[in-house]
Amino acid sequence: MAKKPTCEELEQKVEELKNKFVRCKEEEEASQEMEKRFKDFLDNLGDLAYETDCSGKVNSHNIPA
Repeated sequence: MAKKPTCEELEQKVEELKNKFVRCKEEEEASQEMEKRFKDFLDNLGDLAYETDCSGKVNSHNIPA
């Protein structure tokens, strides 16, 4: 039968999960910021740019002004 974790072990695990959650949120925010910067770059490029998958389907594009 498995040993029950101590209160200290549970507190440590909770702290580890909190830290992991914070790191994930920071990474998500950084990813969103990079995506916004890339979209802004494409929108201001002045030339047509697009991305396709292996089958040739257009996944994203810009519309130059």
